[in-house]
Amino acid sequence: MKVRGKKRRWLWIAGIAVAVLILLIGALVLVLRFTSPPPLTPAAGIEPTEIPTSWLASSEDPTEVEAPSAVGQPSDEAELTTAAVERGAEADVESVDARADFDTLGSIIFYGDGRAFGEETYSLHIDAEGGALRSTGEFRFKVVLATIRLAFEQSLQLDADLVPLTYAASYDAPLGMGREVRIDVTDRETSIGLGEEARFVTLTDRTVIQGTFSTYALLPYFMTRGSNESERTFDVLVLGGPPGDNQNSEALPTMRIEQPVQLSLLARGQEILVDGYTVRSDMGETLLLAKGAEFLALLAAGEEGSLAAIRSDLFPDGFELEASAAVPENLAGRRFP
Repeated sequence: MKVRGKKRRWLWIAGIAVAVLILLIGALVLVLRFTSPPPLTPAAGIEPTEIPTSWLASSEDPTEVEAPSAVGQPSDEAELTTAAVERGAEADVESVDARADFDTLGSIIFYGDGRAFGEETYSLHIDAEGGALRSTGEFRFKVVLATIRLAFEQSLQLDADLVPLTYAASYDAPLGMGREVRIDVTDRETSIGLGEEARFVTLTDRTVIQGTFSTYALLPYFMTRGSNESERTFDVLVLGGPPGDNQNSEALPTMRIEQPVQLSLLARGQEILVDGYTVRSDMGETLLLAKGAEFLALLAAGEEGSLAAIRSDLFPDGFELEASAAVPENLAGRRFP
């Protein structure tokens, strides 16, 4: 009888422990759910866009590609400027008029191993006086039974030489984990870091700011602005991403981008010719896809998984990257997302 009594007592204790654990998990789920920012309202005007016929393999002269395109412009009468590009063993990108106005709107969805973990809408304007990038979006993380939303807003101003002037980003996260990031540049010098780790860095026309994924939309424009170098190197000021990123490294990391090769995508039942840039940085090697100055996608894959940031307004159902000698083996023939 005593053994049976002890067993019954332990069953009661175990039952109470399980009940308490369930209540704690439930409370955590409720806290995370009600302290996460609400889902974002999609930006007005960012709807799936038809692929320009001039991008299609069936209509494009292989000796010509488009320079800054206005695919994302609200106006249906947006003009597409063109620049001739000689392609061959030593292909060079001909300079786009640095003072040509460029306006675009875009939507990006972020995927990790084929699963969406965030989205972003952005607008980019560049003219003779400088440039402006603005975006809103959110990252989404699965925790226990709840989805945590980390909403953000971002803005970047560039001077006439496309050197950063100001950058500001705000991240709204639950449980007080949000943060604000801002830099102001004076005489092309700014301070980054906090307290004793704060330091000054000098910015040049080779400095790019890496914030959220939309900041990659500037790279194709920079690459079309004229350089016969087979590879261009940029200093990267890392300021974006979810809370916890380290911004206090001793020196600015670098990003090396090779001149583009022509690649083919299969999307929406059509073959599309695009520019493929190999990007090498501390994050590893990625493939940036563009058409002229229009950003299309950023792709990476390795032993730890895959990452893709894709223009959802252009490729709502994703695309397949056709295999070729110019495509990294781990990306060739894959469908994204």
